[in-house]
Amino acid sequence: MNLKNQNIINEYLGNKELINNLFNQLKKNTLQNSILLFGNRGIGKATLAYIIFKKFFNIETEKNIHEFLHPNFHYLSRIFDSSKNDFKKNISIDQIRLCNDYIKLTSLNDQPRIILVDSIDEFNLNASNSLLKILEEPPKNVYFFLISHQINLILPTIKSRCIKYNVKEPDFSTFNKIIRINYPEISQLEVKDLFYLTSASPGNAINFINYNFTNIKDEIISILLNKKLLNNDLINFSNNIYKNNDQYMIFIYLFKFILLNIIKCQNNIYDYNELSFKNEIIELSQCFSHDRIDDIVDYLDENENLINIYNLDKKIFIINCFSKLLKKQ
Repeated sequence: MNLKNQNIINEYLGNKELINNLFNQLKKNTLQNSILLFGNRGIGKATLAYIIFKKFFNIETEKNIHEFLHPNFHYLSRIFDSSKNDFKKNISIDQIRLCNDYIKLTSLNDQPRIILVDSIDEFNLNASNSLLKILEEPPKNVYFFLISHQINLILPTIKSRCIKYNVKEPDFSTFNKIIRINYPEISQLEVKDLFYLTSASPGNAINFINYNFTNIKDEIISILLNKKLLNNDLINFSNNIYKNNDQYMIFIYLFKFILLNIIKCQNNIYDYNELSFKNEIIELSQCFSHDRIDDIVDYLDENENLINIYNLDKKIFIINCFSKLLKKQ
C-alpha cells in the first residue's frame, strides 16, 4: 500500500489488536521467527509490519516502505525492470542470497532485525526452497514477516514453519479515513464505490484513484449502453487504455465487475445498492442476455492472463471484449 502519510495512517490502519500483540511479543523476545500475514491484496499487511518495526525503534518518518533505509530493516520485493518499465514477475533466488548475506552480518546494536518479504506469493520455486533453508534454522534475533495475498500459493513446508495471522479488511469508517487522508477532495460517492469495487482494499483503491477509475468505469458503461460495434468512442477508449499496464488491469477488473453485477441483477441477487452506478447496472441487465454475459466472463477468465504472459495485443483484446458482447444477439 503506497500511502502519502504513513504517520497519520498508523492511527487508522485498523487491526490494532494484532499490531499490539505482535509488538509486545517482539518487545518481550517471545515472537516466533517467522510470521505469515495473509489476506486480500492492498489491505495494509506490509504497512502493518512496517508500523511494528517503527514502533519498536521509536522511528518517526513519512517515508514509505520502498524509500526507508535502516540497518535493522530489510525489505524484499520484486525489482523494477527499467527496460520493460514494469516490475519483474518474481522475487529471484539472487535476492534471497543477498538477504542471507544481510542476515549473516553482525548486528551493530544487538537489536532485532526484521526481514519484510512482500510478497512470498511472488517467489519462484528456487527462491522458495532457498528461503525454506533459512527458516529451518532461523538466525537469532532475526524475524521474517512474510506477506501473502494468496496463502494457497505458498509451499506447505514454509507455511508449517510460520505462525499465521489473517489480516482483516478495514471497515468503511477506517477505509474512508485512509482514503481521505490521501485524497481529501474525493467525493463520498467515489469512496463508497471504491469500498465495494476493491473489497475494502485501501491500497487497490489508491491505485484506482491514481488511474482515474471513474472515467474508465463511465466509458465502459457508456460504450455498452451505446451498443454500437467499433464506434469511435470504443476505438479511442482502447487506444487510451492499452498503453499502461496498470490502467489496463483496472479496466479488466472494472469490466468484469460490471458484468458480474449485471448477472446478479438478472438473478435478483444484486447486493450493491450503495453503488453510484446501480441504475446503469439495472439498465444494462435488460440489454444483454444472461448467456451472452456468461460467455464474455468466460472469455475474460480464459484470456486475460494469456495476454500478459505472451505479451499479446491488449488493444485488440479490449475491442474484442466489447465486440463479443455488442454483436447482434
